[in-house]
Amino acid sequence: MFLPWTVDSCCLFDIPRIVFSGMGVLPSVLERIVSLHVPCISSLLHSEPINLPSVPFPLNKTDFPDFVWRGDDKHPILPIVSEIGQAEHNSWGYVVNSFEELEEDHVAAFENQKGTKAWLVGPLLLHDQSEKDLINPGSKNVDQKQFSPYIKWLDQKMEGAGPGTVIYVAFGSQSYMTDSQMEEIALGLEMAGSAVHQGGLMIVQERDANDDPMTVHHDVICDSVRELMRGDRGKKARERAQELGRKAKKAMEKGGSSGKKLDELIQCLTLRQKNSKTTR
Repeated sequence: MFLPWTVDSCCLFDIPRIVFSGMGVLPSVLERIVSLHVPCISSLLHSEPINLPSVPFPLNKTDFPDFVWRGDDKHPILPIVSEIGQAEHNSWGYVVNSFEELEEDHVAAFENQKGTKAWLVGPLLLHDQSEKDLINPGSKNVDQKQFSPYIKWLDQKMEGAGPGTVIYVAFGSQSYMTDSQMEEIALGLEMAGSAVHQGGLMIVQERDANDDPMTVHHDVICDSVRELMRGDRGKKARERAQELGRKAKKAMEKGGSSGKKLDELIQCLTLRQKNSKTTR
């Protein structure tokens, strides 16, 4: 995805360029839809819901990088994004780290947006895959325990206090947290105490008149954690995650949807190669 210069090489040697998408098809579809509604989105507050056509759930500005909804033509990232987008448009197809049971309803929109075919062949790395599949089993210089200490830690929590004793707090790869916000998060989690169960927490920061992020108070974080862990919404979210986890594993099993898509991809590549030889 991030090597647009490979387009020229692929064209020169008649090699099909396949883009790997690690984030699934829906984020790309949403980003495109948002870019078409920049004027109305820019006027909204960060916490206000964005209701878009064909999107079955509400969003807000914090769900997207600022350059997506600002419409800033001079943003330094835009030339890079544009170059990558052009390269993707000239690519042969997409391999996506997702599975049909999760995103089947959005594949058609993704393919229409990209103008090419997409194969969902994931999730490519399940957390409970055996270590021998991750490293060379014949190597004596590798400490195999280092590959899954967090899994062992989670197993210990399960054995000691049962399921629902861990919360996962994700900051993302492009977020910025002030020291005061980090302190509020830590205090909010501490206040939640025994309410900290298994789940995921996303913190949405409102912005002031100068467009600077405002600190989310620890009381708000604590209440959100308790609702997530003890409330009905949290229970439904965990049940949904467990259901999708089972479907993900099934998709990667022999005869699963992802395996079938991989076979389909290989068949398409084989057919392309045969046709290419015929026309030479």
